[in-house]
This record gives sequence, C-alpha cells and structure tokens, in this order.
Amino acid sequence: MIRPLVDSYFAWLKQIRPMVDKSSETGRAITYNLNQEPFLRAFLNNPIIPLDNNDAERSIRKFVIGRKNWVVIDSVNGAKASAALYSIVETAKANGLRPYFYIRYILSVMKEHADEVFDQDAPYIEELLPWSDKLPAECHIETPLPNKTS
Repeated sequence: MIRPLVDSYFAWLKQIRPMVDKSSETGRAITYNLNQEPFLRAFLNNPIIPLDNNDAERSIRKFVIGRKNWVVIDSVNGAKASAALYSIVETAKANGLRPYFYIRYILSVMKEHADEVFDQDAPYIEELLPWSDKLPAECHIETPLPNKTS
C-alpha cells in the first residue's frame, strides 16, 4: 500500500532533479533524499523498522525538556557519559527491562571483567545486551520483585 507511494516519490525526485539548481536548498534536499534512498526504503522490507521515529522522539522527550537541569554537565566527557547512560536506560525500557536492575547488573558484571572492559570483542558483552536471554529475572519488568519486608 505504501510502496507505490514511495516509488512515486523517488521517481518524481529523479524527474525534477535536472530542473532544480543543485546548489539551492531544494536541490540539496533532493540530492540528500536520493543519496539516502536505500535507507529511506529500508522500512519497506523489514517490518521491525518503523515508518517514523516517533517512538525514539517520545523516549528522549523528557531528556530534551529537562535539559536545563543538565547545566551541571560542564564538559564534553560529562555530556557523552550522560547521553550514554540515558541511551542505556531508554534501550532497557524499550526492551521490557527495569533500568535500575539492568544497570546494576551490567555494572556488576563489568566490575568482574575489569581487565576486559574496553575490549569490544569480549565474549561477555553479548550477554549484557538488553535482548540477551542470560539477563537475570529481576531485570525483566514482568518478573515480580523480591519482597524486602521479610
């Protein structure tokens, strides 16, 4: 249903491209779209890829709205670290994990492998990914938490 519209869109871009000055804003937009065509079509062949990025935008909304609270981050490294942590939290949520328990778990495992932390090919890394079946039950949302009153 959408494929014919996408095909028509790219056919139209290819048709009007010779008539538009390539250095104009419109010309640069046309060139960009045509250069990105394989990526812009990816959702047609893979149902996992969403048609839009609304979920991603919705997940970072709180972060963007609260950015004035982040003025304490006064270095590039601090900003990179907070962005990485926020990315881990949102990815955990998107994969049905409890962020606190997930982060606690990955930090404890990384502590055990301190000598391998910067080795991206370390075998334990795959087991820490949010979709790994090796994660403990407490990391998953559908698993009840242990009762702390006993």
